[in-house]
Amino acid sequence: MRTRILLGTLALVGLSACGGGGDGGNGNNPTPGNLTVALTAQSSAPGAVMFTVSGGTISGVTVSGGYHLYATTLNGTSRRVLVTGNITAGALVSIAVPDTKKASQYNATVNQVAARSNAAIPYQQLGTGGFTIDVQ
Repeated sequence: MRTRILLGTLALVGLSACGGGGDGGNGNNPTPGNLTVALTAQSSAPGAVMFTVSGGTISGVTVSGGYHLYATTLNGTSRRVLVTGNITAGALVSIAVPDTKKASQYNATVNQVAARSNAAIPYQQLGTGGFTIDVQ
């Protein structure tokens, strides 16, 4: 009788560990992929935008559109990014992350903005007040 109870208990423990891919059936498996970093420009369209993305592991940065990209790793969870070109509002770069379901932990801050090269003074520094960066 004790053997049956022991075997029954072991079977229940074994079944409770089964489920959605080893996470107890909670659906919490990471979903690696890309998040989009987008610019909102309330004033003139810039020729260069430098920003910092942070909040979690970023394994890569790729540029959107016909822009030019310069990026460096600041630490394990932050990247400094410079995008140049005839920038318009919208997607600037994509960042590769280990879990797209944790997108809300990532944020971006505009560090510097410069005018387009066809301005009176090429790449003249602009104020950052009219520019925001969002991670989506």
